[in-house]
Amino acid sequence: MAGNETLNHWWNGAWGSLVRRDVWLDRRPDGVFEIRWSGGDWGENSPARREGKCWRSTPEGALAALRSLLGPDLGQWRDLVAISRSLPPRGPEGR
Repeated sequence: MAGNETLNHWWNGAWGSLVRRDVWLDRRPDGVFEIRWSGGDWGENSPARREGKCWRSTPEGALAALRSLLGPDLGQWRDLVAISRSLPPRGPEGR
């Protein structure tokens, strides 16, 4: 059975282990959406702790969970999947 498919990966644009935050949206082979997060301080009003996972069976449920993690200011988050897709392909040497 194949592994999870990463649909998206967001980063809050901050460097350093105390402030960097990452959020991933994956789809499991069984169609369930998995939202993972890790990083520094998520704030006392956030449902997230330093690391965690949750699962949703529908795209709508996954979007609602993502909105609660990413918050109202999406401008601070960097879409790392879009950035990696825009890079030129690597050569056989990995450069």
